[in-house]
Amino acid sequence: MTQSCLAFDTTDTRLPLPPVEPVWLHGHEISRFTSLSCDWAGGGVLTTSEDLQRFNRFFWGEGVSAVNREAMMRPRHRFHRGLWYGLGMMELRLGEFSWFLRNLPRCYGHIGVLGTHLLRSFYRLLGRAQRG
Repeated sequence: MTQSCLAFDTTDTRLPLPPVEPVWLHGHEISRFTSLSCDWAGGGVLTTSEDLQRFNRFFWGEGVSAVNREAMMRPRHRFHRGLWYGLGMMELRLGEFSWFLRNLPRCYGHIGVLGTHLLRSFYRLLGRAQRG
């Protein structure tokens, strides 16, 4: 990953924050608000679609062992109806959003605070799907 950084990392203040697209909320431009890092459990990552794909290939490929990947994906906390949290990974249980989505496979990945999604259906990984 060559085009990603932590937006509010203060380890080297000589480097300016890279240019980012504006984020508008109720008429206010908020792209530089430190609150976008949420709980700072890694929040506030600025990236590109290319780097997201690099991470995706690394995570689901040989970069993370199957044992560690399964541990990260195991749901431990219900964040919101249909959104379950593991160790940095989220599980989307679409059937919890609406009954007519109950037969869709679960998806794994993460949803950023600004609506950036990186998800993958487990269906292709196992040849079967957990439903709901």
